[in-house]
Amino acid sequence: MPRTHIGNHWSFMLTGRIAVLAVFFCICVESGLAQAPTPFVFTGWNYNTRQAASALNALQDTWGETNPATFTSLAANSRLSVDRMRGPELVADSLSMALWRPWDITHQRVRTIREERGWHTWSEGYVRLGHVGADKRTGAMRYDTSRYGYMFGADYGDSRYWQFGGVFGHGLPCIDNDLGRIHGDDFTVGLYSKYNFFDQGAISTFLGYGYQHCKMRRNGFSGALHYGSFSGDAGYASIEYTHIIPLADLGALMPLIAVDYQTAWTKRFSETPHSNQWSQSVSGSNMGRTMLRFGIDSKWDALLFGDFDLASRVQGAFLLEGDRRASVTSTTPMTDTAMNLRSADLGWFEFNTGLTASGIYGERYNWFIDFDVFTTGCIVALQGQFGLSTRW
Repeated sequence: MPRTHIGNHWSFMLTGRIAVLAVFFCICVESGLAQAPTPFVFTGWNYNTRQAASALNALQDTWGETNPATFTSLAANSRLSVDRMRGPELVADSLSMALWRPWDITHQRVRTIREERGWHTWSEGYVRLGHVGADKRTGAMRYDTSRYGYMFGADYGDSRYWQFGGVFGHGLPCIDNDLGRIHGDDFTVGLYSKYNFFDQGAISTFLGYGYQHCKMRRNGFSGALHYGSFSGDAGYASIEYTHIIPLADLGALMPLIAVDYQTAWTKRFSETPHSNQWSQSVSGSNMGRTMLRFGIDSKWDALLFGDFDLASRVQGAFLLEGDRRASVTSTTPMTDTAMNLRSADLGWFEFNTGLTASGIYGERYNWFIDFDVFTTGCIVALQGQFGLSTRW
């Protein structure tokens, strides 16, 4: 065969092979056999958001190919999408609603310098407003907290030394931020006592139980709302020793030391609607704290102000044992990937300062007004209460 024919033959063969490869490549692209575009990778900027970003990436791997438009819209505002995913962080924060130190109220009612024979009854309403700052370590989002409630108590002193009583209370706690809102009913029952040491000091105790039923509304993607309800329990115990230092006829200084314990736990629940692929199942959680508390109270009796008395308190407490944060595990129906989400920091040190004014109302009643400031960890709270008491 002539050399020119051989060259033409190889040219035709090479051109044909390139054409066949081009056709095959086009067929592969149309059939999806070519490499798909790289999916968007969600990223977090702290512990909780990294957990949420990882869950979003797992969901995208599971059903992103059949729902590409969904994840394209989420990627358009990835930071907001990650925040919406970590909404059940609120459930971890909700444990702080149960850890509200109910013994503060009973200790104040029995922290007196007079004899306690006979029946003593009292009732009060209170409001507590607080702000919890963002946790720099875990990234738990800041939130506002409130608690409105009332308490009733009655005690009997069978001598100048012993005093025994019981208390019942109902509160309406709430936490609220950009992730959603949790509000609940909190019922507290307890027993308290006091024993006087020959007018030199006193030991007071509190033992209580709380039951909470909470409802959550969580903000989801594209304006969707998710709802859930869960219940919880709490236990409280406190023992306080107060030493009395009389100040002539003006009143007394009362240095004190105490050990306080409280624990709370919540039960597992699933959000509704269950058919929504973004609804989550949230595990139960628990948290416990034992604090060593110390401080000094002052009492200024009626001889100085007539029928008007004043009392003040300054107290601090160190965490002896227990948790600074709560955590929950949350999963979505579409994947087994779980998020471990942590609450804001309750801190290792608590500080409380307060003022009480009291006076006579009618012939048989005394009124009292308490105002307190609390701070611990990321939390700053104000509490005010007003009530009446009487002796029979």
